[in-house]
Amino acid sequence: MSKGGWAISGQLIGTIAMNLPEGSTILEIGSGYGTKGLLAAGYKVISVEQNEVWVGVFHDNYCHAPLKDGWYDFDVLDKFLEGKDYDAILIDGPAGGDRR
Repeated sequence: MSKGGWAISGQLIGTIAMNLPEGSTILEIGSGYGTKGLLAAGYKVISVEQNEVWVGVFHDNYCHAPLKDGWYDFDVLDKFLEGKDYDAILIDGPAGGDRR
């Protein structure tokens, strides 16, 4: 169980593995213990996180993007993601948000 009581499931990681080659890069919107599972499955991860407590917990490619109007601050994200390549996006945040 994660700090907030939630994490992506092993089943989801298995589904990702069936569709995305090991070594691919996943842009993860919202991080937590699921990040550790993605790394263990052989993926590179770029994490966007609203809570500074999670920034840097599992790897060194995090963006701290506080929430602005219920979503991650777009200006912060835009600057952080400029020039970065990724193969898939996993949206698992924001914590406590409505995830529209």
